[in-house]
Amino acid sequence: MLPEIIVAPLLTIIASFVFRRFARGVPVWKRAAKWAVYLGVGGLVTLQVGRPWSLVWIWGVPALAVALHVFGCARLGLHPLTAEPRTWRREAGGEDRPKAGS
Repeated sequence: MLPEIIVAPLLTIIASFVFRRFARGVPVWKRAAKWAVYLGVGGLVTLQVGRPWSLVWIWGVPALAVALHVFGCARLGLHPLTAEPRTWRREAGGEDRPKAGS
């Protein structure tokens, strides 16, 4: 159980640091609640069903998030790492926003 206790919060800290520029405008309580749920469910999974399934949770949820992010960016015509072009985000759905599927 010790590796899960170290890996999950470490993954949380790294992800929060790397992706903080994309979370502008999101309230702190919402970001904290998201990570609390992730870590809480990870702890419950570890205690209830054991280590192999906790590792599936710890690595599976971020892997699923990355896959959905890359798919969504490709669908909108955005670069998955830089989120460019950014003009449609700034204008909140203005004319520069790429249409899905185009």
